[in-house]
Amino acid sequence: MPRRLPLALTLALTLVLAQLPARPAAANGLPVRITREPASILVPHEATPVGVAGEVLTFDFRDASPNGFVWYPEVIASYALFNPSAEKQHVTVAFLYLDTWGDGPPLADGFEGMRVTWQGEPLPLSTALARREVRGDVWSGELHWLDPVTGERYAVHPVHQGAIVRAAVASFDVDAGGEGVLEVRYRQEDSGCDQCNRWIGHPIWHYTYLLQPARHWAFFGSLTIRALVPPGMVLAAEPPLQPQGGGVWEATFDGLPEGDLHLSIRPPGHAAQVAAAWGALLAPAALVVAWVLRRRLRRLAV
Repeated sequence: MPRRLPLALTLALTLVLAQLPARPAAANGLPVRITREPASILVPHEATPVGVAGEVLTFDFRDASPNGFVWYPEVIASYALFNPSAEKQHVTVAFLYLDTWGDGPPLADGFEGMRVTWQGEPLPLSTALARREVRGDVWSGELHWLDPVTGERYAVHPVHQGAIVRAAVASFDVDAGGEGVLEVRYRQEDSGCDQCNRWIGHPIWHYTYLLQPARHWAFFGSLTIRALVPPGMVLAAEPPLQPQGGGVWEATFDGLPEGDLHLSIRPPGHAAQVAAAWGALLAPAALVVAWVLRRRLRRLAV
C-alpha cells in the first residue's frame, strides 16, 4: 500500500506550486530576448503641399504598466501643420505600421486603440496599404537596443522583412494659408525586451519609433522629443535626450535628426519585486525543509 504524504508536507508543496508564475512561458523561462516591430511616424498618404511646421512627440511611461512588468507608454504625436498654398487642401495622412499578424493598427493589451484628432475633433480611421515610396523606409529601419545605465548601443536588429506595411488612414481639410494641429494618441508595445524574465533577469524594454518616413512631407520643421518617466525608471535614448527634472527628458531639433528614435528603459523597483516574489516562493519551501529536518532529528533521537 503506497504511503501518503503527511498533511504538513502536502500543504507546503501546494503552497510552493501556488507561488509559481502563471504568466506565459516566454516571460518566465530562462532569461530570453524577444524582438518585435517598431512603430512609425505619420506621413502624407497622397501628395500634398501641406507640411509640418513643428512636431512634439511624447512618450509617457507614467501609469504605463498594467501589471508592474510590461510597459506600454502612451505616445502622443502632435503635429502643427501648415498649408502654404492659395487653395484649400484635402489632406489624407497615414500612420505606418507593420502588420505582421494581420491584426490591424497598434493596440496594446488592456488599452483602447489609436485616436486621431484634427483641431480637437476625432477623425475616423480606415486601413490601407502604405504607399510604395514609404515602404522601403520602414523595411530599412533598425531596432537599436541601448544600455539604460550607460546609454551605449549594444545590439542592432533588422526590421522584419516579411511583414506588410499598412497604414491607418484619416482625412481632413486645411484652408488656404491655414494651419492646425493634428494629434495621434496610442499605446505602443515594446519593439523588444532583453533579460525579460521577471523572476531571474533584470528586464530592459526597448521601443523604436521610425522618424525617417516623415521626410515625405512637403517640408518638416522642428521636432521636440519628450519622455516622461516615473521615479526610479532608468532611460536611455538615441538621439540623446536631456534631463529637465521631475522625470522629464527632452530634446528639440531644427529638423528631422539622423536615424530614428530608440528608447530603452529599466523599470523602477524591479529588485524589490524580485525579492518579494522569491520570498513568497521560498517561504513554503522553507516549511518543507523544516518539516524534513524535524522528522530526521526525531528518528536520530530514538
